[in-house]
Amino acid sequence: MLIFMDESGDTGFKFDLGSSRYFVNMLVLVPDAQIAESLRERIEEVRRNHRWSKEFHFNETPDDIRRAFLQAMGSHRSLVFRAIVVPKTDIFSGFLRENNDSFYNYVTRQVLEYDGGTIQQAKLFIDKRGPRAWRNALAVYLRRQLNSRQQYKILDIKQKDWKENALMQIADRYSGALYRKITKNDTRFYDKIKKQKQDVWWFQ
Repeated sequence: MLIFMDESGDTGFKFDLGSSRYFVNMLVLVPDAQIAESLRERIEEVRRNHRWSKEFHFNETPDDIRRAFLQAMGSHRSLVFRAIVVPKTDIFSGFLRENNDSFYNYVTRQVLEYDGGTIQQAKLFIDKRGPRAWRNALAVYLRRQLNSRQQYKILDIKQKDWKENALMQIADRYSGALYRKITKNDTRFYDKIKKQKQDVWWFQ
């Protein structure tokens, strides 16, 4: 299993200064490398059809390309997603509110750990954005928290950008579509992928 992860919203709690009120962590689950290759080919087809050379970033593409991308991915029967939605006003821990990295790590652990037995021996792909030291610390944290001698949920953690692995863009798009639904009550994009929902957990 291959898992591609991305998020929407921010980890801050200074709401009066513009911090987001919601944080979404999205996991896109791909069964194997063969399915991953078929998804990559679909991405390239959308790219050719729309003459788009840049990253398929949800917040930086026009609506017609958003719809085309999500339609192409959302029609793939083997693709599913899981996500956690955190209303940040419901977080009362002073430690998590004051330590952005710890908040991110905690939420990521939750969505990977409470998976209904879905995730086993997976390769996790995380975006290379952000400081390398932070990314490395996240990888160490997740391995320690999720793996044991009896069970390996995560076999490997890869740090990739969209040029190195095109499927990173799926996680960005799916996260953006869910976040848009939550924050703006705009379901136009989420409706393209909602049939692939395995779970969306509202954290409490």
